[in-house]
Amino acid sequence: MSNSSNASSATQYSWYHCYPWDPYWCYPYYWSYYYWPYPYYYGYYYPTTAADTVRTFDLEVETNPPEVAPVRGAGTYNQGVVASFSLTSMTVPFGANERYVFSHWSGDFSGDAPSGSITIDSEKTVVANYQLENYLEVSVDPPGIAAPVGGGWYRSDESVTVGAVPPVVLGVEGIRYVFEHWTIDAVPVSGNPVQVTMNGPHTAEARYKAQYLLTVSSEYGIVDGGGWYDAGSSATFSVTTQVDTSYGVKQVFDRWTGDYQSTSPVVTVTMDSPLTVRAAWRTDSTILYETIGIAVGGAFLLGTGLTVIAITRRQQTKPMPQAQGRPVLTPETAPKKPRSPRSRKRTKPQPKSDHEEASPQA
Repeated sequence: MSNSSNASSATQYSWYHCYPWDPYWCYPYYWSYYYWPYPYYYGYYYPTTAADTVRTFDLEVETNPPEVAPVRGAGTYNQGVVASFSLTSMTVPFGANERYVFSHWSGDFSGDAPSGSITIDSEKTVVANYQLENYLEVSVDPPGIAAPVGGGWYRSDESVTVGAVPPVVLGVEGIRYVFEHWTIDAVPVSGNPVQVTMNGPHTAEARYKAQYLLTVSSEYGIVDGGGWYDAGSSATFSVTTQVDTSYGVKQVFDRWTGDYQSTSPVVTVTMDSPLTVRAAWRTDSTILYETIGIAVGGAFLLGTGLTVIAITRRQQTKPMPQAQGRPVLTPETAPKKPRSPRSRKRTKPQPKSDHEEASPQA
């Protein structure tokens, strides 16, 4: 600003001058020149109001960790202005299965929204804080038999519970899966569920083993060996060899039918799939036939013996042939023995009836 006026003996000029380090303080210079031998200078200063000068301030917008991602809003603002600032990204990839995620603002502003605003009345600094996160990959082997539980992104050094998974999972008919153990980064660990400290990216896997059902059945006898077996293991099944069903009749094992064919009553197989076997039998009547044969033979022998005895007795009753010169006595020709005389028993005469007819002699 400059100003000038006329005087009787001199011309007076004035202007303002401000210190760069303190814009509130400015002063005008006045000087007059008289036709004296030496010029005379004089001057003074005085403070000015806020309307006379506009002040400015800087807004710093930073990130923690430094330069993890670009941010908007840093700059120089006039006093009293409301300045806005914001993130360019809430999530910043850092490495394989690692990332930085915006957490909150700090410094001269607090909050967890991706943007904010602040009134500029002095030098200001706001900091966008990012948190390191690690990824936990959870899987099941064999895939698809159960849902993985616990996988995802977690803050660094956070403790995470993984699981639990079901102890037994049924598959298609004759197949099931039995839980064995968890592995953390391919190292077996005990427990279900398990704890994982996320001090870096980790991989958790629930491992199951497959089992196959062996079904053994039979109409006769007692079978053994049926049940669940681990895939690839050996299984032995058997049945009693013969069963008595009635006198002289037996059911004798003949062969195995179904998913495995064999004539041996005891079989060992490799369980690489579900198996169903059934014992087939045949009827053995050997003892019955032998018994019948013995009975028939005995009856024949008995009849033969009786016949011989009868013939022998008949031959014994036939007359003996006579020898020459001597008569052969037979029961008919043999002399009879004299009978001993018997005493006669006198009988009392019966009285005659009155109506008895007279004899002809009368």
